[in-house]
Amino acid sequence: MRKRNLNMKQTKRFTCCLLSAAMAGTMLAGCGSSDKAADTSAAAADDGPVQMEFLGGQTTAEVDDNAEVVKMIEERFNIDLKGFYVDPNNFQENLNVKFAGGEMPDVIVVGSPAELATYVEGGIIGELPIETIREKAPTFAKVADEYDDGSLWSTMIYNGKNYGVAQPMNQSPMAMFWRKDWLDKLGLEVPETLEEYEEVLTAFVEQDPDGNGKKDTAGAAERIFGAVFGAFGLRCITGVGTGSGFTVEEMQLGEDNVPFFPYIRPEAKEALTVLHDWYEKGIIDKEFITGENHGGYAGLSHSFMNGQIGLTCAPPYTYFAYSSDMKAEDNLGICMKEMVAVNPDAVVVPGPAPVGPEGKSGTEAWGKIGRLTCLTTKAVQDPRKVDAFLAMLVHWK
Repeated sequence: MRKRNLNMKQTKRFTCCLLSAAMAGTMLAGCGSSDKAADTSAAAADDGPVQMEFLGGQTTAEVDDNAEVVKMIEERFNIDLKGFYVDPNNFQENLNVKFAGGEMPDVIVVGSPAELATYVEGGIIGELPIETIREKAPTFAKVADEYDDGSLWSTMIYNGKNYGVAQPMNQSPMAMFWRKDWLDKLGLEVPETLEEYEEVLTAFVEQDPDGNGKKDTAGAAERIFGAVFGAFGLRCITGVGTGSGFTVEEMQLGEDNVPFFPYIRPEAKEALTVLHDWYEKGIIDKEFITGENHGGYAGLSHSFMNGQIGLTCAPPYTYFAYSSDMKAEDNLGICMKEMVAVNPDAVVVPGPAPVGPEGKSGTEAWGKIGRLTCLTTKAVQDPRKVDAFLAMLVHWK
């Protein structure tokens, strides 16, 4: 097999300074400032810090109120920041119980427009008019206009009203992550083509890569399905955010700029034939239908962490921040930290998506619209909370 330089470039993302990033434990980044937003923060200072509770999404631990990034945000925006923690095991059910009991944060990140509609109808999310955003967060509005392809400003509209902000961002493709210690033990290199993938994954099944003397390992599970479809030029959504299996309601834009349904194309049959063949050979984990994630942070692949499979697919930042170096602690993403905690001897390396028979390849990717962040009906009743939230849409270096 051909050798390949596996140093990954950090995925470039334009990240709005929504506090949801802090709740996910990531660093807030930005570019520039706004006098108008600063005035908003100063005005809030007249009455002292305003308490803001954030639910930035599913996390594996409670937010540390004394963390450095939390204190920095509190000082910057004159707020008293509190995390709104929900047990990640059965996250949605636990969140619904809190809502039913009258508990809700001030700010919440929703997963999709469909979820947005559910929360609006349920009285959870409050209206945030676009004209208010443009007036009090002009820096955000300017950048959003630059990134908008006709969908960004419309994403948060339901029944003619706007209910939050969508995060403009660059597309972020998933990456393939391999157990490098398994590859090294078997004298193999990271594969590039679909055929090479099959050779390596078959070795993971047949040649005891974990060295326990048992034939109890598979090659991969459902999170690589998207890459197999990509080898035939088709889009397939799997894994993180969708649970197990893959969704089939997604449309794909063709080269003629006309959308089409990918799963009825002849190429879909070819991709499914490969996956079926791999399943029959034991390459695909027989338990793939239950999903790689069994609780906690949605990005985790417990099948990968526990040594059941030697390949998974995930957003690059969940494993590595800026390179494939596993020696630097601050370089390890949430999934990589969990991985080495469970299996200290594991070594992980990223690789390319498999190239198909006609030279096509690709994985699923986050689109140009990132997190959907909303104010709850509790928050919109307090003008100071609205102003503080909009002030956070300013970017700084």
